[in-house]
Order: sequence, then C-alpha cells, then structure tokens
Amino acid sequence: MYYALLKVLEAEHIVKTLFQLLRMKDNRCTTVLLLVMIQNITYVILINLNALRFFKKKDL
Repeated sequence: MYYALLKVLEAEHIVKTLFQLLRMKDNRCTTVLLLVMIQNITYVILINLNALRFFKKKDL
C-alpha cells in the first residue's frame, strides 16, 4: 500500500514538472522531456491501476 501511495505522489510530482516544462520556451529540449514524462506518467498510471486491482481483491 505504501508503494502505491509513493507512486501516486511521484505521479503528482511528474505532472507538476510537466506543467513547468510547458511554460518553457526552448522547444527541442521541451519536446524530448515531454516524451520522457508522458512515458513515465503512463507507467505510473499502470502501476496504480494494478495496485488498486490488488487491494480491491484483498478487501473482498
């Protein structure tokens, strides 16, 4: 459970950084970083979905 919570906080941090990057003006750098961030976000979302599925089964 702590791992899932940690991942949620990590995702929140990634989203904040993403919005900071969107405000930047250097397009080449921002594009590469955005791609990396999007990859990380999808990974974190998948982990969270799996964790939620696991905890729902555990509660039943």
